[in-house]
Amino acid sequence: MPMISPKRQVSDAENKLRLLFCVDALGFVTETQLWPFVASLNLMEYMPMQLLLHELMAGGFVGRGTHALEGQLFVSAEGKSALGQLGHRVMPQDQKRITDAAPAYRAQLIQQAHVRATYETARPGAYRVLLELREEALPILTLRLSTASRDLAAQAMHSFEANAASILTCLYRLGEDSDPEPALPPAAALQSHGPHEHVVTTELVTGDLVFEVSLLLSSLSGAAAYSHALARPETAQKTAEHLALALCGLPPSVPPDSIP
Repeated sequence: MPMISPKRQVSDAENKLRLLFCVDALGFVTETQLWPFVASLNLMEYMPMQLLLHELMAGGFVGRGTHALEGQLFVSAEGKSALGQLGHRVMPQDQKRITDAAPAYRAQLIQQAHVRATYETARPGAYRVLLELREEALPILTLRLSTASRDLAAQAMHSFEANAASILTCLYRLGEDSDPEPALPPAAALQSHGPHEHVVTTELVTGDLVFEVSLLLSSLSGAAAYSHALARPETAQKTAEHLALALCGLPPSVPPDSIP
């Protein structure tokens, strides 16, 4: 009779790190959305996941958004530090399974939201594309891309749905390393629709590509931190290059104005 190796016992500490890896890989995600992902990878049962997740939240390793971002979980700065220091305690194969499965699941979640990609202008040498991500009637992210290239405009429209989640996560995380009390953005860049819904609009440029980015934030302090981060030229440039790569497939070394 063949010998069957017993299933490896995973400690609560390792399962907490697994959950941190999952939330980090998915970006902003609700508890309801997190469980099917954890279950699909056979990482743990439902009740242990709930208990460990709430311990992570109580310890400040996982945060929860409010108001416009209510219910959205994210890895906090403390959680990032824990992953950096202790993440090696998670089996490499588990880390790989999580990171490999996350993009497809994240894309599936985005498909359940309202994604719109349309031309606002389409004439030779002048193309402007409107890209929107909404939850219910609430506009979470609005991107306007202006370019002289028809091919890049078409590529952005084609790529937005698959990359909207990673773009949203990238933008939300910009304010994490900001000054403790940054100044509010200029009035022209900030629209407040109540105490908990603030839209900051910024312009980012790389080569021929011009991005007008409007992002919904749940607090004035968050709006200030986000705006302050993008006021740094190096951060603005890296963010513009991230958008160019995600939407148009252009790495930083390829100048967009070299595309016909």
